[in-house]
Amino acid sequence: VEMYDACRSAGVKPILGMEAYLVDDRRAVREQVRYERNHLTLLAANQTGFANLVKLSSASFLEGFARGRANVDMELLDSHSEGVIALTGCLQSRFCRRLVEERPGDARAHADELLGVFGADNVYFEVQANGLAEQDKANEGIVRIARELGRPLVATCDVHYLNREDYSNHGALLCVQTKSTLAEPKLQFDTNEFYLKSPEEMASSFSAWPDAVPTTLEVAERCNVEMKLGELLLPRY
Repeated sequence: VEMYDACRSAGVKPILGMEAYLVDDRRAVREQVRYERNHLTLLAANQTGFANLVKLSSASFLEGFARGRANVDMELLDSHSEGVIALTGCLQSRFCRRLVEERPGDARAHADELLGVFGADNVYFEVQANGLAEQDKANEGIVRIARELGRPLVATCDVHYLNREDYSNHGALLCVQTKSTLAEPKLQFDTNEFYLKSPEEMASSFSAWPDAVPTTLEVAERCNVEMKLGELLLPRY
């Protein structure tokens, strides 16, 4: 609500979504010491989609909470997929990890799963430009599979801080979060490309796939959620 109000007052269209943590079985992870957990970008296209994201968020905490994270699985996503647009995700997504691990067949299988759950028109293949060799490797596979499936690329920026010069401050915050020091950080970003880029910078970064940048506008135009504020919205018992 705070973001929604701030965007409206600044004349910026709010796009409501969540980065979900995807696991194989949301219930089983409570008993597992080690398990795979991947990122997945989900956006609300309409009121139904927003309601489904609320349900997904609630269920991920109530049914899939483990090791400090609220998790979802494909079964849960399938139950609350209407009105939701899915982006294949950042370098920590399951799709990208399979490509980096040189498992293109598994990457394609995961893409087919997403298409089956959300519908072909609601899945966009996400490419990023952050100066990482792994990302460049993943991008090659992302582009190839997107072309095979006839789905559009969308250029995204994995924003963790506002300006490029905020890189060192962000590194210090990561040390605070992980209880480590700048001399021996437990978590750090290898490049300073994770900032909010201008339209010109985005166009330059994705010159190899110029069609990926205008797709961001297509996605934004599809996301239309109106929050009714200032009213009592009591549940029906």
